[in-house]
Amino acid sequence: MTSGNSQLQSEIKLNGRVIPLKSIKLREAFASLTEIEKEITALKAAHSAAADGGDAASKNNLVALQLRLVNMLDDVVQLITKEKKEEQMRSDASG
Repeated sequence: MTSGNSQLQSEIKLNGRVIPLKSIKLREAFASLTEIEKEITALKAAHSAAADGGDAASKNNLVALQLRLVNMLDDVVQLITKEKKEEQMRSDASG
């Protein structure tokens, strides 16, 4: 996903709140989301710059990236849910 753990964010800011990314898996997932968002932004900018709005292959690439983003968001939701359950189980076990 990323080349080195030192580049991974340990927290994100969302709606004015700072949310810690406690696990490496979450950090990697958010790094992947960020990368996909950058790719989409760059491709949209290329479309805007093209007089004809871009060719069909370029539009297909944009759709594929957007689909990857949706799938990645689904994976992140599942990962967060799983980690919350695990954290709750540890909390309950420690009493």
